[in-house]
Amino acid sequence: LFIIRHPFITSKIIKIFKKQKFNSYNKKFKMFIYVTSVLYLSNKCRRNTNKVLLEEGIIQCIFGISYVIEDFNTFIDDALNVLSEYISPKVIVLKTEEKNLLKRLNERKQLGGSELEHDIKNNKDSLKRGIIIFEKICDELKKYGIKIEEIEL
Repeated sequence: LFIIRHPFITSKIIKIFKKQKFNSYNKKFKMFIYVTSVLYLSNKCRRNTNKVLLEEGIIQCIFGISYVIEDFNTFIDDALNVLSEYISPKVIVLKTEEKNLLKRLNERKQLGGSELEHDIKNNKDSLKRGIIIFEKICDELKKYGIKIEEIEL
């Protein structure tokens, strides 16, 4: 529904996706559906209340897509240029040590899971790429006036 109701933003998202190299068309399509479905839910929540808390929001979409493409720097810049208006003016980030993140990801027992979660099982250094991407996203969010509140775990 987001695609139909917001054709201008959707066309901008399509342009961003066309510039990126994914390892398959299916992955690109899956990530496009991912971001537009989260945008739909975000818009729907905002119409009903002035407070929105999404466990899987726009920032997580940007992270997930950035992790599976080659040039995450350009993607993050382009994505936030279009999507920053859909992000809350204040974002809470839960911080912990790298070893705790690794332990948490390795202990997950659910089906599916993230690309990062799967990669860590084969290469512990994959977490470093994830951390670099997340730090880049946080730095860029600040440029859009989005306040980052860090809570240590």
